[in-house]
Amino acid sequence: MTSERLSRGAWQRRWPALPLLILALLFARTAPAAARVVARQPPSLRARAPGPPPATGWDVVADLDDDDDDGVADSRQTHDVPQRDLFAMRAGGPGEQGTLTTEGPIRIVADGRPQRQLELRGEVSFFVQGLAPSQTAGDASVHLRTANGDEAIARFTVVGLSFLRADGSPLDASHQALGVSHAITNDEGLPRGVGNAQAPDDVEAIRFRVEDVGVSDLAEIAVRSSAPGDAPRSNRPHLAVAPAGAHAWTSAWMRLVGDAVDEHAPGVGAQTLRVALRDQVEVVYRAASGTLRQGARVGRPGSEDGVRAVRRGHLRVRILRAIPGGRPAIGGDDQGALHLGREQVAIANEIWLQCFIDFGAPADADVAVVDPPPPYLLSVADGDGLPAAGGGEIRLRVDGRVVPVVTTRAGDPPIETALRVADALRRLGYAPRVLQNPRTEPGAAGSADVLVRRADHALATLSADGDAPLSSDARQRLQLGEVDLGDGLSEFDNMTAVAGTLEERTLVHAIQDDDPTTVEIVIVPSFARGTRQGESFIEADGGTILDALILDRNGVGEARAAWTQSHELGHVLLDEPYHPDNVGPDRPWLLMDADSSEPTVLGPKRITQDECLRVRNVSGLGAAIRLLRRPQDSR
Repeated sequence: MTSERLSRGAWQRRWPALPLLILALLFARTAPAAARVVARQPPSLRARAPGPPPATGWDVVADLDDDDDDGVADSRQTHDVPQRDLFAMRAGGPGEQGTLTTEGPIRIVADGRPQRQLELRGEVSFFVQGLAPSQTAGDASVHLRTANGDEAIARFTVVGLSFLRADGSPLDASHQALGVSHAITNDEGLPRGVGNAQAPDDVEAIRFRVEDVGVSDLAEIAVRSSAPGDAPRSNRPHLAVAPAGAHAWTSAWMRLVGDAVDEHAPGVGAQTLRVALRDQVEVVYRAASGTLRQGARVGRPGSEDGVRAVRRGHLRVRILRAIPGGRPAIGGDDQGALHLGREQVAIANEIWLQCFIDFGAPADADVAVVDPPPPYLLSVADGDGLPAAGGGEIRLRVDGRVVPVVTTRAGDPPIETALRVADALRRLGYAPRVLQNPRTEPGAAGSADVLVRRADHALATLSADGDAPLSSDARQRLQLGEVDLGDGLSEFDNMTAVAGTLEERTLVHAIQDDDPTTVEIVIVPSFARGTRQGESFIEADGGTILDALILDRNGVGEARAAWTQSHELGHVLLDEPYHPDNVGPDRPWLLMDADSSEPTVLGPKRITQDECLRVRNVSGLGAAIRLLRRPQDSR
């Protein structure tokens, strides 16, 4: 390439006889396949990229995003400036001295810091960063002035790429975040098509704007989402745009969505983008001399305190076998069960993304296949809560050992009898735990349970002492908690909901860990009466089972139709037993609807903004039991 050709392009030379001068440009936007431009001398400036630069100079993006997520726009950073959207250059050579300066809406960045001017001592590497869109083509330039008075100029056109919010204002990626729509994906709140002047009736809707004074026409741009460092999760490579003023274009309005059904919503499939929490959404524009991009995150960093700051819950998924050593309730075998168990975490992430909440990577989830527990629980006055008549004898064995006889005392409530049995077990070296259940609707008082573990924390096995009854008390009954999943799990009804059934308590207490901030998901083959596919136990009920939910195989099988797991998880996070349609109009598209099932965009999976705020209040950082934490505080 001749110097005359370059002088008509991005570089201008202003000396009659040029001595030895090397000024090399390397175009290397940090994408792996970025183009590179290098100009060298002697004997003349030479471009190493395929073809010369455009007449108006190279293109660089106005770097207004926040690639390092530090709360400061990259173009305003004073140190450790991210290199992702910078234009890489080299200048000078052996013995060369001079000064590099800029004019227009760009700045020089060297060693991670912006420089007002850069002294040249031999060869030097540096970057050019765009600060604001150009007003005229080529109005930004880098100047090299050598010690002997020679000068060379590299010209740039700064291109603007921005996200526009529903009110038309640009999104500030350093302080604001993208969010997933709470609306039905293809409802009337999303204006259809490119160039539609209608404002969206959805605060989460976004569109993309390109400003490039270096071109007179623009065909299309692209938008994509991806986790940091990962391949794109969703990609719209051909996003049509419409004129929005001189040298400016905008895309159609779009909605960010969390699952594949919404991503392919009928009628608006080209106006959706699938994302996950903290994904980077990028608008990508192929300018005249290379590809430019700007991005924004879904949700703010978890270190922040705003309503869009990420919060994380911890799920423990336990999949039951019907009998010890048998097949798991789902999946056919253990590997299949573990896969479906992790899928439950993925589904929870897809739905609760609406509230900027996730439950960690499914591959890292705490999922296990377990046997049903032995009869380790002794219940006193289950269901009726009656006091002791007195004079009765309690006889049982623990791991085959005879427990010293406990005699009931007249008028003792269930909790007193349970404590006396626990004392007898403790004297044998066991570690019993006594829990008082809330009163059931027909009960006189709350029942009490004695949970028996060995010194090593393993579950003990309780049994009757021969043919003797567990208790001969005339009024206060004792029962062993036994889990028999062969005929389904006995589920609670409206009369026993706050306490749960004896079989439910026996199962869940055996599975729950000692961390009250963990939410257990227990998967069983079926419920005995077949009245439901899932149920939950919440703090507000005051029961001994806290923050747990039970699903059967049908609830798992209709994962993305009834969204049973995410619905029951909603009861736990909202600490709310009721459904919105119990007290108001039926809105079957809401996640917390009581009875909807629809495997389409109309399915019950929308969470309202008010519900998201309630979850943060009752389960967030200020709650007595924090089910949601900052991600860095999670396991």
